[in-house]
Amino acid sequence: MSWDDESNELDAITANGWANLSLQNQAAAQLSRMRMTRKVIQSEMLCSELNRKNIKLEDENAALKAVMSGLLDRNTALWQVVVHLENAWQPRGADPTAPALAVQPMVAEKQRALASDPTLIAEKERVAAEWMNWGKAQVPPRGKRR
Repeated sequence: MSWDDESNELDAITANGWANLSLQNQAAAQLSRMRMTRKVIQSEMLCSELNRKNIKLEDENAALKAVMSGLLDRNTALWQVVVHLENAWQPRGADPTAPALAVQPMVAEKQRALASDPTLIAEKERVAAEWMNWGKAQVPPRGKRR
């Protein structure tokens, strides 16, 4: 075997290795895009829920931050945003200079009512399971090939 033959074989192996690495990078990028899309969809769902309840978020990123940190689900999102993201909202028509702390007793009371309602608990668990399983059908488990 000549030097040129060995060099060509090494080039082919290297090119094949780069191609495999490229496929892995493409798969990782696709998975990342899917996860980000899922977070954006969850954020949009939260924002529509907040709009239906006539509550606005002052910080546009607060909803996405809350979703990413796992604080939110459809039923308790409104109250957990208030507790965990200080000064993130004001009721429409309320005095914007009023401190956000003034609403915390009402929030705690509402959280207790939500936590003890069996219908909302079942709905919360169903929605959480739905969100957790959203991307599993599209993404094969790690280490397994199709």
